[in-house]
Amino acid sequence: ASADRAGLAAVTVAEEPVERASLLVVDDHEAVLESIRQQLRALGCRATTAATGQDALALFDPTHFDMILLDCNLPDIDGYALARRIREKETEWGGHIPIVAISASTEPDHHERCLASGMDGVLSKPLRLQQLAQMIEMWCDLEPMAPLEQHGTASVQAAPQPAPGSLVTLFRQSLREDLCALRQAIADGDWS
Repeated sequence: ASADRAGLAAVTVAEEPVERASLLVVDDHEAVLESIRQQLRALGCRATTAATGQDALALFDPTHFDMILLDCNLPDIDGYALARRIREKETEWGGHIPIVAISASTEPDHHERCLASGMDGVLSKPLRLQQLAQMIEMWCDLEPMAPLEQHGTASVQAAPQPAPGSLVTLFRQSLREDLCALRQAIADGDWS
């Protein structure tokens, strides 16, 4: 997938007020970003999103974010290298922002690579609301929300929702673009 797709904003900031925490979410798939934005909105959090590692570095400000959700497979800088660069920047100001990998990787050494690069935890895609809530509460030192069985369903329904089908439309568009890119790579003999 490529961050330079038509219509994919490299950086977006949600308009909701910060209620619980402010997160920087870094992923190059627009549909994934939209899904996570909805989940964070349902959890009372604000999401600032970046589609590339360079955008994330430009946005990185330790005074603005309580946590970073970071995809490990970005088009420009992989998530492991990006986590190390963020940790280097932190030494300049002496703080620590939790970085949690968001990844579909099932490789045996993936979890170890995440921790070795300076990440604090790993969440598997697709993200589940309960696990996301627990990770945010743990790393952002927040009081737990009411159990999602009681609170989450109403919360998700009460949160502003995108137009019906828009997330499905984003996934379909993303899949079509990925398929076109794959076909082109095969035609060009690009096996990288």
